[in-house]
Amino acid sequence: MLSIEAPAKLNLTLAVNGRRPDGYHLIESVMQAIDLADRLELSPAASGTVIRCDGPGVPTDDTNLAARAVQALRAAAPPERGPLGGVAIRIHKRIPVAAGLGGGSANAAAALIGANALWGLGLDRAALARIAVQLGADVPFCLYGGTAIARGIGEELEPVRGAAPLAGVIVNPGFPVSTAHVYRRYDELHGAAASSQNGAAGPRFRPDGIGLAAAMADALVRGDVEAVAALLYNDLQPAAESLYPEIAALRREVLAAGAAGAVLCGSGPSVFGLAVDEDHARQLAAALAGKAPFVVVCRFRPDGCRVSEAPPAASCVRAAPGEGGVSDARTIDAHQA
Repeated sequence: MLSIEAPAKLNLTLAVNGRRPDGYHLIESVMQAIDLADRLELSPAASGTVIRCDGPGVPTDDTNLAARAVQALRAAAPPERGPLGGVAIRIHKRIPVAAGLGGGSANAAAALIGANALWGLGLDRAALARIAVQLGADVPFCLYGGTAIARGIGEELEPVRGAAPLAGVIVNPGFPVSTAHVYRRYDELHGAAASSQNGAAGPRFRPDGIGLAAAMADALVRGDVEAVAALLYNDLQPAAESLYPEIAALRREVLAAGAAGAVLCGSGPSVFGLAVDEDHARQLAAALAGKAPFVVVCRFRPDGCRVSEAPPAASCVRAAPGEGGVSDARTIDAHQA
């Protein structure tokens, strides 16, 4: 059996620069892997792809992105390898579903790595990334992890080397959000400008002429928490908050708790609060424990999906299983959930 960590991701900046004819939006985003992670266990099966998951709201049929990843890898395998066996995948879910944290994409990336190893195909990350982009815009980043500037629909990755291991909190209000719904709302708010089919809007710039993503990458390498906080940005934030005012209220709560900065994660509804250091992150989590059903301390990590012998751990505060009210929140470790 193989055990693969599948880390969540943050979008520290996310600028929408147009839309392709096929409907995909063009972006420029600084993406960051964090230590909140699902864990996938892969083992041989008699045939096909068998999915099991210990978390609610995750499909276990062939619509699951991990199952689709295995099928895509099977189709791309060299014919001379002959028939490939079945794969059983058990997903230990820690990343909230439809939360803007890339949980499904991380699972797909982990499934590609695991099946590649299980079948002994020997494909490198670049080869897997060419398959990954067929599955979703965030899947290539989840393969590599660390810190990167993503362009195109998210598949063009420029690694950022030497980013500081910063920390913060993820706060999730406990309801899922559709990425497509948020992008539609973004298009409504921005009208024809959002429908550009060639990305003519170009990269987002700060008033001083410095590219936003480049400025964020520089601040991360310098470990300048104040600069990182000032540069947190997400074009989808107004759209998501117009659809779900609870997100705006939650972001204000994170700032009121003392976060250096706060921004929507992807298309939401999770909110990331930047901390000065890990001790500060734990203080933020304690202060926010009664404000949402899921609060987790997170740390930036320099890698992506990887084979691991031990389950990932991240200290978090969230509602006890089967108890929906935020007043029931309790402190636990993610691997105990």
